[in-house]
Amino acid sequence: MKKSPRQKARTVSRLALYAALQEQYRQMLAVANTQDWERLVAMEQEAAALVQRIEAAPPVPAEEVASAREQIEATLALGREIEAIARPHLENMRELLRDSRQGLDVRRAYGAV
Repeated sequence: MKKSPRQKARTVSRLALYAALQEQYRQMLAVANTQDWERLVAMEQEAAALVQRIEAAPPVPAEEVASAREQIEATLALGREIEAIARPHLENMRELLRDSRQGLDVRRAYGAV
């Protein structure tokens, strides 16, 4: 079955958004490797905006599903790599916040030292 120009435009649009998200994740991985956490957070917000655009886009036609699935799986794999790099930093930040809170609790309980 031949696709109409409109169907082709929709497919390219959705697949292009998947490709853009995958590229965003590649760039996020590079930033995570430099440990530029502030930039990574900003890029995560950009990725979230792409996800919203994907969700609003028309579905991928059946004949393009395999390609879309490959892009999604590759993006998820990049996400796992980013998480593995960022996890120690996040755990360190949690520990710092916990220690800071404990310090505040002590100061409140015993007054400023």
